[in-house]
Amino acid sequence: MSYSGPWEIPWVPIHHGCVTPSLYRPLIDKVLLIDKVQSRLSSWKAKLVNMAVRTTLIQAVTSAMPTHIMHATWLPMGVCKCLDKLNRSFLWGGDGSSQKLHTLEWAKITKEKKKGGLWLKETRNMDVASSRISLLLSQMAAAATPSTFNLSSPVQNPSSSSLAPLSSSLTLPSLFTANSLNHPFKSLKLNRARFVSAATPSATSAPTAATTFHGLCYVVGDNIDTDQIIPAEYLTLVPSNPDEYEKLGSYALVGLPSSYQTRFVEPGATKTKFSIVIGGDNFGCGSSREHAPVALGAAGVVAVVAESYARIFFRNSVATGEVYPLESEGRLCEECSTGDVVTIELGESETKLINHTTGKEYKLKPIGDAGPVIEAGGIFAYARKTGMIPA
Repeated sequence: MSYSGPWEIPWVPIHHGCVTPSLYRPLIDKVLLIDKVQSRLSSWKAKLVNMAVRTTLIQAVTSAMPTHIMHATWLPMGVCKCLDKLNRSFLWGGDGSSQKLHTLEWAKITKEKKKGGLWLKETRNMDVASSRISLLLSQMAAAATPSTFNLSSPVQNPSSSSLAPLSSSLTLPSLFTANSLNHPFKSLKLNRARFVSAATPSATSAPTAATTFHGLCYVVGDNIDTDQIIPAEYLTLVPSNPDEYEKLGSYALVGLPSSYQTRFVEPGATKTKFSIVIGGDNFGCGSSREHAPVALGAAGVVAVVAESYARIFFRNSVATGEVYPLESEGRLCEECSTGDVVTIELGESETKLINHTTGKEYKLKPIGDAGPVIEAGGIFAYARKTGMIPA
């Protein structure tokens, strides 16, 4: 079995060819996960920090810790409740050894800010949402190579069927109903047309040669993590709120070290003059935060070109539809300089980057089936457009 990109490898227990010890690792990690979260919370000394700091730590760290397991399998309800209990206790200043008075219900705290909550993540809702996104990506991979696997067919390896996180009879449309969980990005209407060439036709399948991005590039190095892209202190901003979405853009890449002498976004501005970011290896590593590609998109970035990506950043870029995560075949971060004028051409047969400042051209790896999802505005917009969920 072969895959064309990291976004096509969710749900290993269903599609795995044979049962190996590594297949059971997610089940072991569920138990270890509680200990890891509890250890992290106890090290922060809840009594020494105020509620604003505790809220940010929960949003940026402990809520992100289970996400890598959620992409592989369901979390048991007991684990979800235990993680929520630990976060709840920490929020109100508890250390796990003593009970603190909770003045508000957890269900109210996890509501959106405009509804009076802090929009902390409820673990079970995160688990369901992550599973749905994984299934949608799997469905897209199956559609591209229907002879390889089919989510609606029985589990291929009967010996591993007990590890399948969902019933093999489930189909994708049944998971997306009118009562589906609200997603913070589905209400965003991105005006991507202002970045795309006027000759660009509406994308119905793969990008064509007429789809181009043109502008100044901003060059960064290897291992640019999500805390450098958007620091944790700004994760309280709500992307579905237009004003706060704009503020997110003003903080994009503000976490870069002082060695980067050129500011990505000028002080007082909300948009950057650099519409294309060029990076090195392992771009977007670190914690799982959807705010990372959202902040770049809010700042005016349409594409990132890197030697390789952290898998979670690649998936979040596709799911939110904010930026095109394009892979280079060489180290463009050593070939280009900040401020160079570049053009990216997305074609069916060839994807390339042209540096007009140096006069050189570089071949990029094709975006594949992720292209139409990003062009549609994200995974939910694509699902509605293709009839997977009600419009």
